[in-house]
Amino acid sequence: MQSLWQALNPAEILLSVGILFFLILLAYFVLRKTRSSDKSDLIDTHGMLTNFRHLYDQGELSDEEYRTIKSTLTMKLQNELEESEAGESQDASKKEK
Repeated sequence: MQSLWQALNPAEILLSVGILFFLILLAYFVLRKTRSSDKSDLIDTHGMLTNFRHLYDQGELSDEEYRTIKSTLTMKLQNELEESEAGESQDASKKEK
């Protein structure tokens, strides 16, 4: 009985390696995109908080409006930070193994 590599001709081996390389490359870009979008969400929330602070400083928002917006965005920012830290700690523990 022949081994698998002996049964395949060079063209089939090259095609198999090419497909494997493509799948690894695709997984890399998908992971990179999802991880970078998590960080951009964090920046967006912080940027919104900064913009609302600027509107408040200009007098375009009342104290009550600003406090409501600030508390909502602060909770969202804290949740995003906790999720980001949890994801990073899981990544670090996987790297240690």
